[in-house]
Formats: sequence, C-alpha cells, structure tokens
Amino acid sequence: LGMADPAAPGAAAPGWPVFNLARWAAERLDSPGSIAILCARTGGAAQSVLLRLEWAGEGEGTEATVSWTGWEPNAQGKMGPRLSNLADQLDPERLAQSATDLNLKLMRWRALPELDTDRLAETS
Repeated sequence: LGMADPAAPGAAAPGWPVFNLARWAAERLDSPGSIAILCARTGGAAQSVLLRLEWAGEGEGTEATVSWTGWEPNAQGKMGPRLSNLADQLDPERLAQSATDLNLKLMRWRALPELDTDRLAETS
C-alpha cells in the first residue's frame, strides 16, 4: 500500500494517518499476515519510508482494543471524518461585519457606555 505521509522529512516515525491505513488493511484484507506501506514524504524517495507490518493474530487489534484515530461515528454509525463548514469564517464580507461589531462593542464598553452601537452599525 502507499500513502502521502504528513510527517516531516527526516522524522523517525510516520504520521498518524499510517495508523488508520494499517487499521483499514487489517480489517479489509483477508488475514494479510504482513503488509508493506510506502510512506511518501516531501523531498523525494530519499525522505520516504517503507514500513513492513505484521499481525500477531487474534486478540490484539480487535475493535474492542483499538480505535480509529481522527475519526468518529457519523449519522449512519460508520467511522468517518467530522466535516466543518468554514464558509462563515472565511467570507471577507462576514469577517468585516464581525470585526466592525466587535470594535463598536469594545468602544462602548471601554470609552462610551452610552454609545448607540446599533445606530453606528447602520451608517456603514
């Protein structure tokens, strides 16, 4: 198997996604016994790592003892990543509006408690 490894070039250990790939391989492949995973890193082949993994057998690595890293059950009960909609945080118009509101509230709190911030916000 192969994957893009997020670990820094020269790091001794592979990045955390290797754990999920190995876990997937253990569950999906019929008793693989051992597999090789190529962890491709930036910097070319000299920085990449080839891992050889072996499974000891039943007992270790069962669903009860090992969990997925970075994943959680979704609405269907299957393991998957949690997705977030960051559109509100990345929209320049909404960011400007939020910054303006915060600045007006800080002005009222710090300098002019009687300041009508709603009226000021409507003037923009």
